[in-house]
Amino acid sequence: MKKIYDSSKDTMEHIITVGNYIDIIVDEIRKYKKVDITDNINKMTLIDFLILLQKGEELYIKNKLLENVYSNSRDYKLKEKYRSQEVLCKLYIDELLDRKVNHDKTKLEYPEKQSFDNSNYKLNQISYGSEDYLKSLFELRQALTHHYRYNRHHPEHFGNGIYGMNIMDLLEMICDWKASSQRQNDGDIFDGIEKQKQRFNYDNKMVKILSNTAEKYFFKN
Repeated sequence: MKKIYDSSKDTMEHIITVGNYIDIIVDEIRKYKKVDITDNINKMTLIDFLILLQKGEELYIKNKLLENVYSNSRDYKLKEKYRSQEVLCKLYIDELLDRKVNHDKTKLEYPEKQSFDNSNYKLNQISYGSEDYLKSLFELRQALTHHYRYNRHHPEHFGNGIYGMNIMDLLEMICDWKASSQRQNDGDIFDGIEKQKQRFNYDNKMVKILSNTAEKYFFKN
């Protein structure tokens, strides 16, 4: 009799790892003293953009994707009605901690858990972008459609993909990608960011911003 795989252990380990990276982001936001922004976007991180937003600064970068993300962030439920930078900072932190608690919970419930239990492909045993990885996405398509619907840290949650996301979504996403890279064969966050570019239709500026964020906050000495 075939032993039934229980995906909940792998899911919980992933959720805990994502939570650890969210804690790092929260700590960095708490101690952020000033916006160290230059005219060179290649030096910016997602936290830089969040602090700019907190201070009510406009974004003077002619880039459709970044303009969309910044506009989405300004219109997000945390913005506008709060004027104090301190209050906004606390709301950002509370939002991230709430996302930490609720990250990927749907994978522990029907119908997602059953699909992951019965899958022939375990994501911690295959390499990102490989033939087996692509086959796993097809096999799990119904579970993933459900997952994307209820989890906005995935570009697939939005009708216009990553263009519909805000900075909070991207921060949770990069924590998720970093954690995922650790459980995959030959996982590398920077390679993953580059490979996702074509899949999610973002440009080199977003590649740099995501890579800067991972390098600065996830690989500290």
